[in-house]
Amino acid sequence: MDWSQWGIEVSELKQTYWLNHYPSVGHTIYKEDFVATIAVAAGATVVIRVADGNDRQLDNGKIAPDRQQIIPGVVDHPLVGQMLRIDVVRVKTK
Repeated sequence: MDWSQWGIEVSELKQTYWLNHYPSVGHTIYKEDFVATIAVAAGATVVIRVADGNDRQLDNGKIAPDRQQIIPGVVDHPLVGQMLRIDVVRVKTK
């Protein structure tokens, strides 16, 4: 594969939550802003993993039709490179 795969791996209850799925190569940057519920047992390990088959990152700072993306309230200007921000907005116990 020669595109980045982004995922959140939880050790218990063992699960991988994929943040992207593109079945074909496309060097396009997408702005994503969403909320998801992820079950994590007490004491579990959470790993954010990025796998990139060709060791190339798409530069959001470049001037191009799909670049220069921002999410209002997160950043005020486009950042160079690829980035991921995760905010924990609520923790609920069972």
